[in-house]
Amino acid sequence: LYYEFSVEYNRSFGSHNVTALALMNRQVSDSKDDKVIKFPSYREEWVGRVTYNWKERYLAEMNISYTGSEKFARGQRFGLFPSIAAGYNISEESFFKPLKNVVSKLKLRGSWGLVGNDQINGSRFIYMSQIDLGGKGFTTGVNQNVTYNGPVYQRYANEDITWEVGEKINFGVDLQLFHSLDLTFDIFRENRRDIFQEKGTT
Repeated sequence: LYYEFSVEYNRSFGSHNVTALALMNRQVSDSKDDKVIKFPSYREEWVGRVTYNWKERYLAEMNISYTGSEKFARGQRFGLFPSIAAGYNISEESFFKPLKNVVSKLKLRGSWGLVGNDQINGSRFIYMSQIDLGGKGFTTGVNQNVTYNGPVYQRYANEDITWEVGEKINFGVDLQLFHSLDLTFDIFRENRRDIFQEKGTT
């Protein structure tokens, strides 16, 4: 089951152009394993976006996403991920007209934003304990050579686990020469934090 609601706004005030979007979506997924119905999975997202440009010369965009995932404990399920971008189309300036036959387009742009990742460990409810009822519970015997099966923790509960966050920064140049040759240059960097890592065993 997937449903989505959105409201859009688009208007021009002379040379000023503004758009806005508010959107909410939710996804509920059922699945079966050997004819056993699993507990439905849920994902929810609230999104907002505003854009502005003046004569296609100065451009700006702001986005914000408030996203929820069942993988995390109550109080940690939703993450807030904003982003901003700006562009300057220099070739639309009046002083640039003498160069138009050679440099038909020159645009500078930059962006910054946060993104969230909940695809951690490939399992659901990773904040909860995971116990193997048929694990090797303990070892005994004179020579420690007798092992009895019993419940063993495969993963301990951690209700502080939350979204892995990536910070993305980009600067770019769009260039067109002689109305036919398009060139694009980009410098990109991504830093990640709150990376989930399971404790290794020896």
